Amino acid sequence: VLSIRGMRQARNKGRSTANDSDEMSTDCESFQNDEEEKKEIFKPVFTEEEPLKGRIQKPDAQETEEESVFRKLLSAWDISEHYSKIFIQRKDTACLDGVRVGSILWIIFGHLMAITASTGAGYSNPGALLPPNGVTSTFAGQLLFASRFAVDSFLVISGYLVVRVLNQIPMNIPATDVQPTWFVRTYFKRIPGLLLLRIVRILPLYALTLGFFILVAPHLGGGPFWYQWQGLLLPCVKYGWTNFLFVNNFFPTDLSITETCFYHSWYLAVDVQLFIVAPLLIFCYRQSQKRGVLLTAVLTLICILFTIYLTYTRQWSINTYDGAAVGRFDKEGYAKPHIRAQAYLMGMLLAMCLPLTEKQTTTTWKQKLAMALALLTLFTMTFITVTGVYSRRACEFYETPFSDDADCGSTWSPQMT
Repeated sequence: VLSIRGMRQARNKGRSTANDSDEMSTDCESFQNDEEEKKEIFKPVFTEEEPLKGRIQKPDAQETEEESVFRKLLSAWDISEHYSKIFIQRKDTACLDGVRVGSILWIIFGHLMAITASTGAGYSNPGALLPPNGVTSTFAGQLLFASRFAVDSFLVISGYLVVRVLNQIPMNIPATDVQPTWFVRTYFKRIPGLLLLRIVRILPLYALTLGFFILVAPHLGGGPFWYQWQGLLLPCVKYGWTNFLFVNNFFPTDLSITETCFYHSWYLAVDVQLFIVAPLLIFCYRQSQKRGVLLTAVLTLICILFTIYLTYTRQWSINTYDGAAVGRFDKEGYAKPHIRAQAYLMGMLLAMCLPLTEKQTTTTWKQKLAMALALLTLFTMTFITVTGVYSRRACEFYETPFSDDADCGSTWSPQMT
């Protein structure tokens, strides 16, 4: 009886084990199917291999896109995000940041001297500032007061960067048998979008700054000479529209640049106007580097010769104390793109001649020699053209140093204090 009962229990236990194993196999298959369904449901929109070609979930595509755009708009006002970017060092353009800082400091100190002399009561001891015996006749004083040369360094940087940026735009450039009409067609096809992106990047902050200058800044001070601020606002009432069209360096034509609205914004107008021409040279460079460098160099030489011709025929002067001569230059040439293009084009040539890849880690002796010659030329031209010019008294507004009997204005003199 015990053996029969044991056999029955064993048989029943075997059946139960078989049923359990069948149930477990069924559960495993069900679990695997559930896992596959979960993987399909929660599959990422963009895969690592194709980050821009992933499958987008159709039901929420529109909503996701709108949320993404809204999030980007909000991130523009995220102080923490932009504050952290201030301390990020861009290794490929770190040297340019140093040039910017040096140029900005040069401009601030030079304009501080000039604006203090021309506004309010001026200096109580002008003889200590003005030539021939003032601080502007000294070596350090003339370097400091010639800060208008520092603006060209920003144009060099702009020309350099525009080549580096536009050189990364994907383009279908034919390798051989490129007709001149190809550059023209490509230029007119690309320039509207490039110019629009440029203006959209500049205009919002530009409009905000201009509004602060007109509406808020006049109420931030006071005093017996604060009324002079009104003279800076009157041009904005008449000609403020020229700033938003980036033509304030041309209109009005009968005023000097200091008599226009927000007059130091002439730089933005010049930068945008030169940016219109730059893509044509860069497209030529991308098809043929030699042809692009040659065309840019020829255009630079033309601008230099044209400036020399205008300087001689119009009797311009860039020196501040040259009376009518410097006033004529400020009105006719100081903020014009065909005069400022030399620095911009030199920046483009620099970017075209330097390697645009990061593969090169060492510097050859030829590159070191070229850098030494460039620095030597820079210092030589700076000291010759800037120093030693004020050995005579300053000209009145109606005087010019170019007349035969002139006893005022700039003239180079090695006997400098």
